[in-house]
Amino acid sequence: MYKRGDLRHISRALRVLDELRGFRRGRRLSELARLLGASERTIRRDLGDLRSAGFEIESVTIEGRAAARLVERTYSNIAITRRERYTLLAVASLFDVLRGTPLWEDVSSLQHKLEQRMSPEERAEHAQLGDRFAYVPDGGTKAYEGKEDILDALLTGVLSRRVVRFSYRDARGRAGAGYLAPFTMILYKHGLYVVGCRLREPADGRALGEAHARGVGIPASEPARAAPRDDAQGDGPAPGPALPGAEPSARGAPRDSATGDARAREARLSVAESATRRSVTPGSGDPAGRPDARPDAPIGIYAVERFVEAEPLRNAPFATPPGFRITELLNGAFGIHVTTDSSPHRVVVEFSAERAAFVRARVWHPTQIFEELSDRRVRLTFTCASLVPVVSWVLEWGPHARAIEPPALVASVIAELDAARRNYA
Repeated sequence: MYKRGDLRHISRALRVLDELRGFRRGRRLSELARLLGASERTIRRDLGDLRSAGFEIESVTIEGRAAARLVERTYSNIAITRRERYTLLAVASLFDVLRGTPLWEDVSSLQHKLEQRMSPEERAEHAQLGDRFAYVPDGGTKAYEGKEDILDALLTGVLSRRVVRFSYRDARGRAGAGYLAPFTMILYKHGLYVVGCRLREPADGRALGEAHARGVGIPASEPARAAPRDDAQGDGPAPGPALPGAEPSARGAPRDSATGDARAREARLSVAESATRRSVTPGSGDPAGRPDARPDAPIGIYAVERFVEAEPLRNAPFATPPGFRITELLNGAFGIHVTTDSSPHRVVVEFSAERAAFVRARVWHPTQIFEELSDRRVRLTFTCASLVPVVSWVLEWGPHARAIEPPALVASVIAELDAARRNYA
């Protein structure tokens, strides 16, 4: 039986082996030591153990420094054009917002491996190409420092279809723990989110493929329960949530009158959203210790930075529900929403002549339709699952956007403007 120290040693040796794969010229021992947080002496011992296990590892020098090269029989020469190398650098720069995460490390490793196939002249040019493309993130980025092991566990669950045991703290500070079947991972506004289903027991993951899970594109056997709300407003500037989709509370909402004022219409929107539609935000699978008992539990969206612990479980596979399509959760510029089968909202917004060209130049939603108005203004029409993110989007345009339909959207925009104005009274 292995001792704890033995297992740690074996794990590190396997990581050394993995770090050597794909590097045709080898890697410096100092680089391996830095990556694994060990000394060069420890790396030399691990290399000796790997050789004893049958791996052919040569001792070489790179730029005058001691290095090791794994002799592999699977090397293949891939012809990469100058334009393709430039494009790869451009794509890699998009992952800078995830610096320090396993995703960023994998992209960096891929870049290093590709450089091994280049001639010295190509490597020199490749280094210069990095100054010819830049990606500038807007709205700030999320910090994942210290979350490396959690991200690795979640990625393992997504890729290997394994149930993850986790603990989570939502935006309100509520802590909980349970089991999660992580279907997919989403990068949204420079933040990582996991889409998955809460389970009562790990064994329930096997039944997901047989049951009808509630959610977009997944048949529901009965009306979905209203999912508990996890406010995401703390993630971004007001007005509106940083991750669109958190519906306002319907508790104590007044009824709309015949004529209807702004507050009544806002309440009507709240009631409609809560009763007939689930716009799920991070943690809305109710991470506060209350998992759904059935394998057809609602799908939730969880912010990666709010996971406190995560561990993929052995012998606990799960099957993705039939009909689940991640593309049906994406709503263009208006966020990520998990909804029930109910009528979408028809949205109409008019923009000023000064902003018309900018609005027409972008795809805001897959259903969008533009209409040119006589005074050079433009009218945008689309359908969406939730009005909540549209409110903050309209407000971002200031005096250059005017909500026309539906009435509930108009009322909500007015209410937000009135509330903002009161702050300056």
